[in-house]
Amino acid sequence: MNNQETLLDYLRQQQKAFFTAPSPSSWAKILEEWLAALEKLMTRIDGFLKAPQSNNLLRVQTYEMEVDEGKYPRYTARALRIETPSGAVVEVVPQGRWVMNATGRVDLISQYNRLPIVRFGPDEWAIMRAKPDGDGWDRTPLDADSFSAALLQVLL
Repeated sequence: MNNQETLLDYLRQQQKAFFTAPSPSSWAKILEEWLAALEKLMTRIDGFLKAPQSNNLLRVQTYEMEVDEGKYPRYTARALRIETPSGAVVEVVPQGRWVMNATGRVDLISQYNRLPIVRFGPDEWAIMRAKPDGDGWDRTPLDADSFSAALLQVLL
């Protein structure tokens, strides 16, 4: 086998291992777990924002959106719309369950900026920022303080 054939064989194995759609029954279980994780995350983020909400400094609304992950069935998931007194809007939007090297992703999106929040385990979410030198990503565990910093970053 020459190098080109070896490369093709390797890529086929990767395709089979990483990009084979789950069976309908396993997809249903994966989706149920993913939607529960999203619900828990959105509730957690809403909790981070209780103080500014109670002081009428932010308005947080929940809405349902359709998520299309390509070869997987579409589904409806919860998202958040955060509005400041000036009318600036930031949304917390599910991007998908199928993420390379992770188990899900939502994005914090404003008119000017976007930050991914990536799930690495059942209750392990992190805000991802590109390193200043452009060589990889910094991973900050999600908590009230890191979310506040991320929200400021996407608003400014």
